[in-house]
Amino acid sequence: MKARLGTLVAAFVALATVQGLAGCAADACTTVGWSNVLKVKLTGETAALAMVQVCVAGDCAQIADGSRAEAPGPQRFELDLFDQREANVWPFDAGMTQPKRVTVLVLGPGGEVRSDTEVTPEWERVGGDERCGGPAEATVTVRP
Repeated sequence: MKARLGTLVAAFVALATVQGLAGCAADACTTVGWSNVLKVKLTGETAALAMVQVCVAGDCAQIADGSRAEAPGPQRFELDLFDQREANVWPFDAGMTQPKRVTVLVLGPGGEVRSDTEVTPEWERVGGDERCGGPAEATVTVRP
C-alpha cells in the first residue's frame, strides 16, 4: 500500500510538472529577432539623383549603386538597402531599431546634397504581438 501511494504521488508530481512546463511554453515568445523596415519615399523630380543617405545622431549609412559604405562612430546606425527598390521608394533594413529622428540626405551624381531633411518616422508594428514585439515599418517622405 505504501509503495502504491508513493507511486501515485510520484505520478501526480510528474503530471503537475509536465502541465506546468506546457503552460510556460505556451506563453514563450517564439520570435527571437526581426528586421524593421524604414522606407524613404522620394517625391518630385528624382531622375538625376544618385544616392540616399540616412543618418541617426550624426552616424550615417550610405547607399550608392547597391554598395554600402561604412560610417564612422561607435553608435553607427547600420542600414542595408533591400535589393527590391521600387521606383522612388528606398527600403532600408533597420535591424531591430526604431529611431525616433532620422536625417535623410539625397545626393546628386556628383555628390552634391540636393536635400537634407530631418524626419520623424511613425513606426507601426506589422507582425508579432504586443507582449513579444515584432517587425515594424515606417515610411518617410522627402522632396529633393
